[in-house]
Amino acid sequence: MNKDLLKPTTLIPDAADAIKNSFTNIFASSYNQIMCWTHMKRKVDNRGYFINYFHNEWLKTNDGWYEGIQVYSPSTNNALEVTIRTIKDDGTFRERHVLSRFLTIASNIVNNWSIERDITSINENIFATEPTTSLELWTLSYQ
Repeated sequence: MNKDLLKPTTLIPDAADAIKNSFTNIFASSYNQIMCWTHMKRKVDNRGYFINYFHNEWLKTNDGWYEGIQVYSPSTNNALEVTIRTIKDDGTFRERHVLSRFLTIASNIVNNWSIERDITSINENIFATEPTTSLELWTLSYQ
């Protein structure tokens, strides 16, 4: 395939070290790590020893949680969660499979999604690669 390499500038994980480590290993370039606000708030709400917890967890370990870390970037990973749900509901039907079956299912999912997003298709499904909201609209939304 003659496709451009992915060069992500942002990662929005749910504080799982495995996701952060994998992303760093695959995309070694610099990026902003934005903590999913919903996951952060859910964890904070359940803590009685809040000050020590907040300092250790959200200022030292997962410091990309605040809304202003990167302009024009989502503050949740809802789009990713929806994609995962789609894969589970439409692809694996939420069942665990042996590796050979899983690889067949994954190959079919990638093939179908590639066809849907083919730029030569009449009904292509295009991924957004840059913000579609103007600075003026962003500014007006906060006034």
